[in-house]
Amino acid sequence: SNVITANGAVLARLPLPGFVIQLATALRSSGRLFWPVYYLIFLWCVAGLLRLTRHQKQWVQTTVIGVLCLVQLVDLLGPIQVYVPEEITYTDENTGEVTSHLDQGLQWMDGATAEFFLRARKTYAQSDIQRLNVQRYFYSAMFARLRAMTVWDIARILPVCMNYMETDLRVSQLVSAAISLLSVSSDHIMLCSVPVYMGNIRYNGNDVVVVDRTKTAELLNTYFRTAETQVPAEELGVLDTAVDVSGYSSTDPNVQYMGGLNEEVISSAQEGGVEIDPNAVYETPAPEPTPDPNAASEDGSTEDGSAADGADSGQADTADDAA
Repeated sequence: SNVITANGAVLARLPLPGFVIQLATALRSSGRLFWPVYYLIFLWCVAGLLRLTRHQKQWVQTTVIGVLCLVQLVDLLGPIQVYVPEEITYTDENTGEVTSHLDQGLQWMDGATAEFFLRARKTYAQSDIQRLNVQRYFYSAMFARLRAMTVWDIARILPVCMNYMETDLRVSQLVSAAISLLSVSSDHIMLCSVPVYMGNIRYNGNDVVVVDRTKTAELLNTYFRTAETQVPAEELGVLDTAVDVSGYSSTDPNVQYMGGLNEEVISSAQEGGVEIDPNAVYETPAPEPTPDPNAASEDGSTEDGSAADGADSGQADTADDAA
């Protein structure tokens, strides 16, 4: 910029030719001139990480890139407000000092904080299973923010999302699909986990989890299959006999709907007197209609058994009068 400032005070203003100012005005902000440099630095960092992990397994590289994309996506959207169902505190094992902390309730998160929230599991009694349940509140927050977006906002974040997927769809098709997804009611977005046996189950020296074949079949048949396409547990093709799980209890699928999660977020905000993110739209389940005690039923009678106005006796009197 030709305007040099420090702590809000203008120190110097360098004169520029009029045609230069006219060209630069189109950018509105001089900071945008740094964008090409920023993305080159970012790509250089990604390339460096790939070189460092080139001798590692493929999932290591995928994880590194996935975390980078997640952090960039949250930072691109701006801080997002996420409901933290319980306090999370990490301490240094050697010094005991607190290294990371999140209070219970609605919290604003940047990319780095969101990464800590999504990866934290040491403080949970059920470890990985509870982490999966807690991550649902992040999905709720992200979807609420996406619901408030315009077509141009979606197109802006699409390049980041593309790092998570491989597709032959055109950008215009992906934008159209995203817009269609945002029109789906929160009552129709379900989250669940596959029931598993876990906890010090060893196979060939490795700690493993084992899918509960019976509960999984029940979950699939209840929520994902029609009455004509039910599949019995023995036909799922799940390997659950390699280890003995007779002394274990499997986890619960914990079926939840997005609308229910949104209700928890709104309730937490009301109880704590916290303002909900104005850039988010938390759609809640539609309330059940309350029956009107004075409303007439199909046979013309009210709930107390009497005849509604204009029904039966009234109609009979009218008929007699007409006769």
